[in-house]
Amino acid sequence: MTVAVLGFVTFLVFVVANYGYNQKTGTFEQRGLVQFASIPSGASVKIDGNQLAARTATKSSVAPGSHVFEVQRAGYQLWTLETHIPQGSLVWLNYIRLVPEDRPVEKIHHYEQFVSALPAPSKRSILVQTSLDATTFRLIDISGDTPKGEDVTLPDTIVRRTSDEIKKKVTVRYELGSWDESGRFVSMWRIAGKSRELIVLNTEDGKKSVNVSRTLSVIIEDAIFSGRSGKVLYAKIDGDIRKLDMAGGTISRSLVGQVAHYTLQGDTVITYVSQPDRSTGTREVGVYREGDEVPIVLRTVTREKVPVSIASYRYYGTVYTVMTEGKDFYLYKGHYDHGMEGLQLVASRTFTHDVESAEFNATGSHVLLRSNKAFASYGIDRNLFTHTTLSGNVSTEDFFWIDAMHLGLTTDRVVTMRNIDGTNSTELNAVGQSTVPAVLSRNGTYLYSFSSSKDGEADFQRIRMILK
Repeated sequence: MTVAVLGFVTFLVFVVANYGYNQKTGTFEQRGLVQFASIPSGASVKIDGNQLAARTATKSSVAPGSHVFEVQRAGYQLWTLETHIPQGSLVWLNYIRLVPEDRPVEKIHHYEQFVSALPAPSKRSILVQTSLDATTFRLIDISGDTPKGEDVTLPDTIVRRTSDEIKKKVTVRYELGSWDESGRFVSMWRIAGKSRELIVLNTEDGKKSVNVSRTLSVIIEDAIFSGRSGKVLYAKIDGDIRKLDMAGGTISRSLVGQVAHYTLQGDTVITYVSQPDRSTGTREVGVYREGDEVPIVLRTVTREKVPVSIASYRYYGTVYTVMTEGKDFYLYKGHYDHGMEGLQLVASRTFTHDVESAEFNATGSHVLLRSNKAFASYGIDRNLFTHTTLSGNVSTEDFFWIDAMHLGLTTDRVVTMRNIDGTNSTELNAVGQSTVPAVLSRNGTYLYSFSSSKDGEADFQRIRMILK
């Protein structure tokens, strides 16, 4: 009985630890566990041609090694992935987005005039610009099954032409910038000759919009929203980053000096690359956190002409920082209170092409590296690199995010979608001359896009991504 109990306990331990018998080697080995989830759910799963009894969402114990996974549901295209499953690993294939085989285009509205459109990151609305000089914009609500539109107008008090503009007959035009996190405010630029003014459009009440440049009497080169109020921005002024508080009407001291480009992580952390030093040509790569006396310099780049980038993200409580210099990629984890001493190298790679930019996806699980004709991704959970080369007259600069794990690209007048690792590339629908990113509705049911022509007209349209 003692032997039987010990044997049974040993067996349970092996089961809990996901061990299995390998018939090829005649040994017990720890297997990998793969979790499957798809949109829509209820799809069948095959592993190396063998179908699982359960449908998505489901899981399966898999022997270590390379495997081919196939996921399919009636009415949808086959989704495939060949990947390596390490021993004892937990692999999440929970981002599978199935594409319908039949995708008829539904025309929603025709615009006689069309300039541009800006989808909100919340995926609830799209701001449409129909004329370069018009101060009225069309706001489309796509949160429901039936899109609804309304006009939002900038008040004359913040866009009124100056006497000098009238005298010199200066042409005024408007250029869309970006949304804030709440999806209520949009930055845009009023451009009149050499003058460039920053405006914050309140899409809920156009009368409450603000001409930031005039209100603070300052020339702003660039700006990024902080928080959800639409009143706080980090702006580049005369090369320096300063914090603008519209509620208090204040401008902070210079937080970071002579910046070439910068990004905002969260509401208060700035990652930046400085302009080349006039005497040495060196550039600083660093981080500034609100409350710090001075920025933290993480890297000094001596090569003048290579592209340099930095981004940071807190992923499951751990801060990750990615830096690129020319063809070299580095990913670190840890806090940067003491500069590089507090960072631990997680991954590095030297590519065949210069990395033009680096960024984290919306969840922080992956890093996307863009080159001119190629892109790479690194998955933090699996320590997995992938590299994809593009063909034809396309550039990775034109990539946009469809969701956290899927990239969109307009090529040959057609929107394509692919996994962040470059696999499962699929043509979705035609968009003509339009370069406006397609946007997936919040519930994933529809993909909205604009199909424009050379004469400035456009159709607002959609395809169904989840069948009835």
